[in-house]
Amino acid sequence: MPRVKAVLFDMDGTLVDSSDAWFALFNRARERFGKAPVSREVFDRDVWGCPFEEELWMFFPDVDGKEVLEFYEGHYLDAADHLRLIEGVEEVLAALADRDIPAAVVTNTHRPLALKVLGRLGIARWFKDVVGGDEVEHGKPAPDMVLLGCERVGVGPDEALFVGDTEADVQAGQAAGVITLCLGPHGENRISCPRDALDHL
Repeated sequence: MPRVKAVLFDMDGTLVDSSDAWFALFNRARERFGKAPVSREVFDRDVWGCPFEEELWMFFPDVDGKEVLEFYEGHYLDAADHLRLIEGVEEVLAALADRDIPAAVVTNTHRPLALKVLGRLGIARWFKDVVGGDEVEHGKPAPDMVLLGCERVGVGPDEALFVGDTEADVQAGQAAGVITLCLGPHGENRISCPRDALDHL
């Protein structure tokens, strides 16, 4: 097996504990467009980790997607107090930099908003690139953005490691042919904290 030459990370739930922020923002958007808020159970089951296009189809079927996206981008940082780095993330990113292993983010979140989040939390500087859901035809669980992330950091899929936290992340990584770790209960290669990813380099 080739040595790992780059590490790709999902953002929400892997680098950033942002579920509370997204839950608050999602329900603000529902209210803004005349719809009832959803419960946390529904959000966690049907919204979290869902590609934006599917989210629109399920929860904003009669709303222009551009309006929803503009609302998210305009109000996300209002919920920034809910954002937290996952414990150990900065240590892992620093260790990768020390080893000259480039890192990138691949997230269903659209790129401009992802850059705001990473910048707000002070970790944008660690990443060679950020691939957002608006840059590919199909979001996760399709492999498109994982493959684009590999391309942008200049490695083949067999030279990359991908770390995510959802079943969609695992499916995307496996479909792309990269080594895939899950910070959660999905897939075969599970880790309990971001630091464990260093054991797989």
